[in-house]
Amino acid sequence: YDKSWFEFDRSEWRKAKALLTKLGAPPDFHDLKLIEQMLNSSGPTVGRNDPCPCGSGRKYKRCHAGIDEIPLRARLTALYRKSNKWLEVRHNRDVHLHALIRAQHTDMSPAEMLETDPLIADSVLTEDGLFDEWLTERGALLPSDEAMLAEQWALAERSVFEVTDVRVDEGLTLRDVRTGDVVDVTERLGTQGMKTGRYILARPLPVGGDERQIFGGVTLIPDHALHSFIELLDSEPTALQLLSLVAKTEGPPELRNTDGDEMVMCETTWDVGESGGARQILDDTFEPVVSGDPADPNSTAAKEWSWLAPPDGRGGGSDAMPDWSDTPDDGRITDDGRTVLGTLTLAGDHLVVSTNSIERAERAAELIGSLFPDAAILEELQSSLDDLREDTAYERYVFEDEVVTDTNDRNSSGLMDIADASPEIQDAVRQMMNQHEERWVDESIPALGGATPRQALDDPTRREDLFRLLDRMEEMEKRLPIDQAGFGMRTSRLRELLGL
Repeated sequence: YDKSWFEFDRSEWRKAKALLTKLGAPPDFHDLKLIEQMLNSSGPTVGRNDPCPCGSGRKYKRCHAGIDEIPLRARLTALYRKSNKWLEVRHNRDVHLHALIRAQHTDMSPAEMLETDPLIADSVLTEDGLFDEWLTERGALLPSDEAMLAEQWALAERSVFEVTDVRVDEGLTLRDVRTGDVVDVTERLGTQGMKTGRYILARPLPVGGDERQIFGGVTLIPDHALHSFIELLDSEPTALQLLSLVAKTEGPPELRNTDGDEMVMCETTWDVGESGGARQILDDTFEPVVSGDPADPNSTAAKEWSWLAPPDGRGGGSDAMPDWSDTPDDGRITDDGRTVLGTLTLAGDHLVVSTNSIERAERAAELIGSLFPDAAILEELQSSLDDLREDTAYERYVFEDEVVTDTNDRNSSGLMDIADASPEIQDAVRQMMNQHEERWVDESIPALGGATPRQALDDPTRREDLFRLLDRMEEMEKRLPIDQAGFGMRTSRLRELLGL
């Protein structure tokens, strides 16, 4: 087998086939199938006793006979396979660990993901520098023309490209978003369903002259993740960092408040004692939420309060209070522009404080401790997104008549659909997206050459780019399931904010 591997790297296809056949390799064995393709390729021939075209001065039969019978263009896939074969043998464990990271938000096993996404092996070769290691170890075995091309491949970097032209079954024209360079790529499979204006993660490799081909797969990049990929590639990432970002874009939404804290629903119950002044203290410190008839002594009016930050984001209580609200929280805004940091509910001598992050809960605990020095915590509850996902999956398993088992179902991976989330999570997501929509129209957008949407609208050279971007976003929005459509960026609202 090792001998067949040497002959494979030397492009001695007949010898490699003979050795694999002697070993009893099945007809569908990967390398054997590729060898058959090479042997079935045709190209110009040279007399066996003629000088070798490579210029070595040796006779063709002593130099490149059996190799140059197959033109280099027909050996490109085989050359790329040689690096992947070495990777499988030398670094199999590392590759599978990277596949595990890549598959974290899917229902695929690492082995299945390796078969599905060629980016895994290619990123380990490229971003982790193992392609150079392969050339150092096996490069001397390669035919000279393959070795020279492989040296050029080692210099090619991965980047983010905008698809500017699609020629179905022929190729693509790509613009490197990071450098502005335009390249033409010979590609067949990648043109199926591809549309102009899309962003892709790819590594076009030189294959002769100005022509390029893509090896290592094409990864579509959502518009919202474009800046993240550009920023990561500019920092020269490892394969693990790159695959983690790709997996993240396919995973459930990562919920954070505007402080950057992870979204965790926290509920702390305090015993504030039987002091009749508790309600007055809460009235003086927080914003009462009136329910029922305040004139009715038996009503529940003003037993609930909102913990607000002033419009300027400073303060949070009386002059004697510490500064509890450095920045807005979850996007809920009152009519006077004050953002909601949490809620408080008083029932008898029990005060329940609810916030949407652990950090907020800790700050609220300090605040309650300063207001009620003798108060004691009775219970602390925390529910992260993972907890809610597990609860939802359990409830569906117990209470639904049928359990989803179809691996093609969008819930089969165990990910929680936003439509299945608790009302608190849904409200937080919608409020965050409201804020994101309002910020988006005034943010620098790479797809608009760094201009903001408002600036692009006023710039005749960028206006069409803006319209094309909005159209593409609207198209993506229409592909969302009906029960999820209300939780993403709404193109209609973006147009409204831009006055369109």
